Amino acid sequence: MHMRRIKIKRENETFNQNIDYKIFVDNAQVTRLKNGEEKIIELNEKAKYLEAKINSVGSQKLAIDNLKFDNEILVSGDRFRNKYVKYAGALIPLISLTFIFKHNYEIIKIIGGVIFVSYLLFIIIVLTFQKRKWIDLRLIN
Repeated sequence: MHMRRIKIKRENETFNQNIDYKIFVDNAQVTRLKNGEEKIIELNEKAKYLEAKINSVGSQKLAIDNLKFDNEILVSGDRFRNKYVKYAGALIPLISLTFIFKHNYEIIKIIGGVIFVSYLLFIIIVLTFQKRKWIDLRLIN
């Protein structure tokens, strides 16, 4: 059986530097990439797609049908999602302070409620509907 080889390279990132990215070909894990590491992986001719994952989130599936030997794939984490969204839970108590403190300002309660509900919806959307946007796979040549 004929095997194709491609080079996969991970950017040197300041976030996720201690987390390995798991690389999958057709739902089978083939390797792990450490921060700043590059590897050559072998693909059989029936391989359909490649993806990267961290726990339950990951990348879009990259079709590998037309990849050539000299193609290189760059793997990088989405800076916003990986660096800042992990702190999203810490802001919930701060936002909810408008409900805890005793005051007679009804407008503050309404604004606080709108901000709180909007924030929860934002978190739900990012964590459930954007699971495939935490890691970016790009063909660089």
